[in-house]
Amino acid sequence: MSHRVLLLTKTDFTDPRDGGTLRVAAVESELRRRLEADVRWVCVEERTGQAEVPSVGWLPQLIGNLRVLLAYLRIGSLSAARWYRPRVVRELLALQAELQPTVRVIEYSQLLGYRALLKGPVVLDMHNVESELMANYASSSGRAKAWLARYEAARLRWLERRLGKHADVVGVVSEHDRHILQQTMVAPPRRLVVAPNGVADAGFGIEAERGPEVVFVAHLGWAPNVDAAEWLCEKAWPEVVARRPDARLSLVGRSPAKRVLKLQADTVRVVPDVPSVLPYVAGAAVATAPLLAAGGTRLKILEALSCGTPVVATTLGALGLEHVDEAALLVRDDPSAFADAVLALLARASDAEAVRRAAEPFRWASTLDGLVAACRDAV
Repeated sequence: MSHRVLLLTKTDFTDPRDGGTLRVAAVESELRRRLEADVRWVCVEERTGQAEVPSVGWLPQLIGNLRVLLAYLRIGSLSAARWYRPRVVRELLALQAELQPTVRVIEYSQLLGYRALLKGPVVLDMHNVESELMANYASSSGRAKAWLARYEAARLRWLERRLGKHADVVGVVSEHDRHILQQTMVAPPRRLVVAPNGVADAGFGIEAERGPEVVFVAHLGWAPNVDAAEWLCEKAWPEVVARRPDARLSLVGRSPAKRVLKLQADTVRVVPDVPSVLPYVAGAAVATAPLLAAGGTRLKILEALSCGTPVVATTLGALGLEHVDEAALLVRDDPSAFADAVLALLARASDAEAVRRAAEPFRWASTLDGLVAACRDAV
């Protein structure tokens, strides 16, 4: 059977540089490779790499926009509604008519408002249980932000309880996420599939000289990552440099917020918008994932492990990777214990091949097997 896939996602993934776009790029690649599918996509924030879509009449566009707006009003989440765009409505209507897809894939639950336009089987790929992410963020924020985050958590939980009304198949990235949904859903989907986050092949072959370098790689404009960078620099890092004055910390990632830029100091640098983070990760002795609010699993941890670089993470930063060997991943929540773990790794030469072996089971071809099969069977 010829598979035709219409994929909806938030941002352009043709040059993936953060966890979300890395996963979407891997899903698209595996659908093409495994199903020999014709995949067309719509990106909410920008659209590149595809021919222009056909035109759509004004009346279908008007009706489509009203349906999507009503869906987002019903959901009631501001973090979901911010992804509404009339252009996306037009492109979805046009591509659905032209492609006649056999399956529709929605990346991220915040885009489910567009489900109102899609006819036929839908597969939702959940990068996080968003209600949990917001609840964790509320617990680590000030009063005003915490109130808004708790409201968002409640509205997203309302949506997650009813996922079966929006999608035939739901993919989650960990058993932890599956357990949360199974405990809360009142309208479950036909299938709930665990498709863990993975890692590309590129890191496994990279070699670099390692110095007393520590890295934190992330989207440095995303609020939980900004909080994590501040926690690392203000609470853990001073203990590291007090005992290892030669140690250096690099905060590497796109779109750094002003709060991140202010963290630059004699031993801390911000490296924004690089073509590839792999040289920075491979040249470091230690990678970090100091997340205080998190969901899903950390692709950047897996990326570091594939480069042979051991990782120190908080419990939330390592969510979904709890069983990775301690030779590769140390989990510490207290700032002093976090600093001690970083210092211990700086003091010894890690076995890069042993660290890489910890990442081996997480190659994308293996982790996405269940999700690709679900897309095939959803027809």
